[in-house]
Amino acid sequence: ARARRCPLFSEGHTVEVHPDCGAPVCGEVIPDMASIASLVREAHRKLMPGVPLVGWDVAITAEAGVCLLEANLSCNFFRASFDERVYFAFAEALL
Repeated sequence: ARARRCPLFSEGHTVEVHPDCGAPVCGEVIPDMASIASLVREAHRKLMPGVPLVGWDVAITAEAGVCLLEANLSCNFFRASFDERVYFAFAEALL
């Protein structure tokens, strides 16, 4: 998969270079995206089965391969648009 911006959900928040080292991000190929997606799905299933939305931070390292860094429970709520009525009804039904 190629890293790209999503204008529908992140307009005005596009990052094209890494904020610390300046390496290009936009257009770079993310190696083995299927394994990364599988890792975060499994983490979500095991660690947060009752949480409807989690943003998972993942690092790809030379030393250890793919590493799950953290879970963000308010992922993109401040940058994204979502149907608040539907989401809050869904969350309320879980309680």
